[in-house]
Amino acid sequence: MDVTYMPRTPTVILMAKFMRILCEAEEPLNKYQIEKRAKLSKGTVYNMVDHLRRLGWIEVTSTSRSRVGLPVEYYRLTELGQFRATTSNPDLEPRVRNLLGHRFEELQEKATKAHLSRFREELRMAEEVFTRGTAPPNWTLRIELIANEKGRIRYSVRRGIDLKKIKHAIST
Repeated sequence: MDVTYMPRTPTVILMAKFMRILCEAEEPLNKYQIEKRAKLSKGTVYNMVDHLRRLGWIEVTSTSRSRVGLPVEYYRLTELGQFRATTSNPDLEPRVRNLLGHRFEELQEKATKAHLSRFREELRMAEEVFTRGTAPPNWTLRIELIANEKGRIRYSVRRGIDLKKIKHAIST
């Protein structure tokens, strides 16, 4: 039997969809409504709700009972969640700026300071490795800064042991 598997959609794309639905909603939504509007699986929605609640990006605004008596929670984005939604959905920025007013700039400044702090830590680590002149075998540090067509900066840092090199060394 020939089976074809669909490739997994990256979590970042699913998160962007989820955040967009909540950001554009006029009223708080329950898990079922989010699932249907975002066209996400039940498991994905449950995992995202749990994750985003721990991050403080969404909150429960009310609870009701389903037709069979089970509790149903309604969610909305917190101010931080609205701000974070603009990271993966830049077109939402004008709307969120309007909603948050001066808080948007405060959150943006706080996020920039946090990113800069982490970035400085990575640079400090790179400086330490250069100074020592050695690093663990197959260790890697990649810092990437990318500006999009509007000049908005995105960065990524990858650090750790390069497993591909270890696997290649073992197989040869």
